[in-house]
Amino acid sequence: MKKIFRLFFTVLILATVLNAARGYSYAWCICGGDACGKFRARWADPPPPPPPEPPKTQPPAGIPPKAPPKSTPTEQPPQPTPSPAASPSAPPDSSGDSGSAGSEMPSGNQRSYENMASAWEFWWQLNQDKFIDTGRVYPFDKTEGLDEKDDARVVRENEYKLLWDFLLGCLKDKDPEIRFPAVIALAKSNDKFAAQDIEKLLDASEKDLLNFTILGLGMLGDISHAEKMMSLLKDRKSNKITRGFAAFAIGFMGHKPSIEALKQFITDENEDWEVRSCAVTALGMMKADDCTEFLGTVLNSSEKRDTFNNVRACAVLALGRIGGDSAGEIIRGAVDDENPDIRRSAAVALGSMKYEKGLNTLIKILRTDRDVMARCFAAVSLGRLGNEAACDPLLDALVNSTSPELQGFAAIGLGILGNKEKASKILSDIADDAKKFEAVRAACALALGLLRDKDSIGLLVKCTEKKRYPALKKYAILALGIIGEPDKDAVKKIKESLSESKKRDTEIYRSAMYALMMLGEDKFVYKELKDDVKTDDSELKLTAIDLMGRLGDVKTAEILIGICKKEKQKNTRQFCMAAMGCLLDRNFKYPLLRNITSDNNYYIELPAITYVMYVP
Repeated sequence: MKKIFRLFFTVLILATVLNAARGYSYAWCICGGDACGKFRARWADPPPPPPPEPPKTQPPAGIPPKAPPKSTPTEQPPQPTPSPAASPSAPPDSSGDSGSAGSEMPSGNQRSYENMASAWEFWWQLNQDKFIDTGRVYPFDKTEGLDEKDDARVVRENEYKLLWDFLLGCLKDKDPEIRFPAVIALAKSNDKFAAQDIEKLLDASEKDLLNFTILGLGMLGDISHAEKMMSLLKDRKSNKITRGFAAFAIGFMGHKPSIEALKQFITDENEDWEVRSCAVTALGMMKADDCTEFLGTVLNSSEKRDTFNNVRACAVLALGRIGGDSAGEIIRGAVDDENPDIRRSAAVALGSMKYEKGLNTLIKILRTDRDVMARCFAAVSLGRLGNEAACDPLLDALVNSTSPELQGFAAIGLGILGNKEKASKILSDIADDAKKFEAVRAACALALGLLRDKDSIGLLVKCTEKKRYPALKKYAILALGIIGEPDKDAVKKIKESLSESKKRDTEIYRSAMYALMMLGEDKFVYKELKDDVKTDDSELKLTAIDLMGRLGDVKTAEILIGICKKEKQKNTRQFCMAAMGCLLDRNFKYPLLRNITSDNNYYIELPAITYVMYVP
């Protein structure tokens, strides 16, 4: 029997390597290029489990993020021609992007490998709210009792009443798939009066409706339901998503009396490890600093590691959310753990808590960790620390790494760090180098935007013309918006790209809308959106509806309600309610649900968190 299994795995490995060599596309695979020879397969760490399947009934998200990349060992692809950035004395590439297809496009293996190099994009989708401001001008009033620096807003009274009355009516709809987006939209208002209507759905027999009701009550922070949530968490007859959402609800509520019960639940070895992981996450959401020592004990537990490592990894992330010197030192002690998910989570946590004493630890991870994703997360975290000492290690990773994933994350780290003097030239050279992987070029373009580098506007405008490189074009457009300089050529090119994208690529359409909003073209944006929600193209229509919620103006509430009343397609109605939720969200610059999905190790197999990624 052992021989049979050995033979099976040998054949499987050979098939993987041979298919990669033939140029087959393994979407979202991750290869740790730095740790191996040019053509030698790398098996330093076992791959993390593949991401969980999306929920069977998909909540009406705007555009849900793609599944996180799978970390599967592959043969190292041929290396692209080094960029001029790698060698100051090297002449710039003269081929540019205007030559023949043969001179522009990567070779077979490189083209296949493009799909493997976009791990940073998944991270960006779930964390971008921290780094960009669309400057939307929807009529918000200041929330009473908040100082001038607070970003929270509430919708003006007239629009609020329109949305409130309509969504309350939707709670009574016969179709549960209409009721649950209404629950989440109302929950985002943070108006506790909504709880008395939402709580009536706690007895729902439909699983999805019950799950969203639990999450919605948590988002409202209504502690009167804390005991009910704890009961649902402990109910072993309920499914894991329901129990996980109950834990998240307690975390949102910040219900301190529940802490001891959560601790007991987490240490119960007879409980399901996935649900225990959610309970650990709840402690982090509560920022319960009196739990630091307990979480350190969980991290260093001797419980059977093959089923407990995810709980340990979540404990590291929770410590990062709590912050403080004690938490920081515990996290630093986890960077040498034999399990890659613990090290990845440590790299994430040190950045999320902006632990300055962790600078050298993160540099060590970036340079020496044998797991490429741990190094990637360290690159972003170094940027978030804001210490200039991180600049040279990040530049070294960008220029000298043979891993496109690490190059992409290093570029984003440099953009967040903000050292234009050192980083701009190298980022510009790579973004303009047609022989580099498109995903790396796109990351460099975005990084130039994060640097607010006005000198790169000409290059970024040039990148918007690259129809063969949609990812590069998309992020160059977004970068122009983030820079915020209303350059005439830039605005013109973005508007042209917007017009073209309506028939081809809604991702470019979305970036163009965001960019134009940040460039002060709000009147143009609103006019286009109001026209596009009337289109017969369903994909464009849904994208425009989603953007109306994220960028809306004074007429948005009325328009969305009108569409929802007339529309027969359930999916369109769901998108409208999701957009209404965006309008009601007082924390629109950092949406409430990001408290669960951002600052995470996206390679931990935790279905409840994956499910939240699909919530509008």
